[in-house]
Amino acid sequence: MPRFGMRAAFALALATVFVASACGGDDDDDGASDDGGGGSSGVVSALDDWTYEVEFLNPDGTPIEGVTWESFPVDEITEEWEICAAIVHLKDPYWLALDYGLAQEAARTGTKFNLLAAGGYTELSTQLDQLDDCVAQGADGIIIGATSADGVVAKVEEIVNQGIPVVGIGVPVFSDDVPVAFASFRQQGRKVGEFMLDQIGEPSTSDPVRVAFFPGPEGAGWPDDSLKGFEETVEGKGVEIVAVEYGDTGKEVQLQLIEDVLQAEPDIDYIVGNAVAATVAPQAIDESGRDIQVISTYITYDTYQAVKNGDNLGTVSDSTALTGRLGYDILIRILEGEDFLGENPSKDVGPVPFTVSPDTLTQFEDERDFSIPPDGFEPVFTVN
Repeated sequence: MPRFGMRAAFALALATVFVASACGGDDDDDGASDDGGGGSSGVVSALDDWTYEVEFLNPDGTPIEGVTWESFPVDEITEEWEICAAIVHLKDPYWLALDYGLAQEAARTGTKFNLLAAGGYTELSTQLDQLDDCVAQGADGIIIGATSADGVVAKVEEIVNQGIPVVGIGVPVFSDDVPVAFASFRQQGRKVGEFMLDQIGEPSTSDPVRVAFFPGPEGAGWPDDSLKGFEETVEGKGVEIVAVEYGDTGKEVQLQLIEDVLQAEPDIDYIVGNAVAATVAPQAIDESGRDIQVISTYITYDTYQAVKNGDNLGTVSDSTALTGRLGYDILIRILEGEDFLGENPSKDVGPVPFTVSPDTLTQFEDERDFSIPPDGFEPVFTVN
C-alpha cells in the first residue's frame, strides 16, 4: 500500500462555510470552558468528495488489510443530520487537527455539527455529562474522542441501545458497539523505533543508546500502545529506555517531566515522546547545555515546524485531520443505513502511518491538509 507519494483526490470547492469558533487561547488552558459558547468568527473550506489509503486494524493495532476509502457521496445523504462530538480537549494540537477534520466533513456533507470538549484526560465525569447533553440536544449520532478507553463504555453502550449510533475518533473505545477511526499508535511507535534505528546505525549492546520516552497521559490507551510499539521494535538492538514518564499533554506538564528526567539522568541520547513533549524538549535541552536528539511519536503543526527547522529529527503522521473526517464519514454511513460493521473485517480503521523527516518533507507538504490544519486555525465548535 502506498504510504508516501499517494495522492488523495481532493479539491477545494469555491464556496466556503462560515462557522462559529472560539479563540485559540493558551495551550495549557484546561479546556473545560470549550463548550461552544462565544468566540470569534472563523472559516472552514467546503471540500469535495475524497479518497484515501486506510487500513483495518486488529485489537492490538496490527493491520488486517488495506483499502482505498471513498467518502460517502454528498448527493446520497438523505437528511440534514445533527452530529454532536464530545472530545477530550482542545489544548493539544492533535485534537485541534481532529476538530479541523470534523469541521471539514460537516462542511462537505452539509450536516449540523456541534462539539463539546471535556477539558482533559482526567475529566471522564465531565465527558459522560456531555454525552448526556448530546442526547438531550437531539443528536442523531455522536462522535467521541474518549477520555478513557474503558471508562466511557457503559455510557456509549447505553446511548447506542437508545438507537443513537456512536463512533470514536483518535483513541480506542473498548466496546464492540462503537467503531473507531484511529491510526494505530502501536504502528506509529514501531515507525518511530524503525526511524531511530536508521539514525543510529549499528549501536553497541555493551554501550547502548539511551532513550527517555514520554508517552502521554497514563490510562488514555494510546500512550501505552505507542510505547509498546517502540519497545518491541528496538528490543535487543542496542537501545536502553532509561526513563518512561506519563503526563497530561499540556506544555507545562510535559516541560516539567522532561526537566525532571534531565536532572535525574545525566546520560541521555534521545528524547522520544508525544508531540507536546517533542515541542518543548528543545527548550529544556538548550537550558541543560546537552546534545540530545528529539523524535515525536505523532505529528502536529508544531512538530512539523520542528522538523523543518531542525529541532526534531522526525515525526510520524497519522493523517490526523483525515482521521476526524473518516470518523464523521463512518457515522454518516451508519445513519444512512449502511451495514458498516457487517461489511468490514474490523470495527476499527485508520490511515496508514508514515514517517516525516527532512528527507520526506516535500512529499508530506503535498498532502499536509489531511494531517494538520493551516497555521492560525482556531477551534471550531459549530457548523451549519
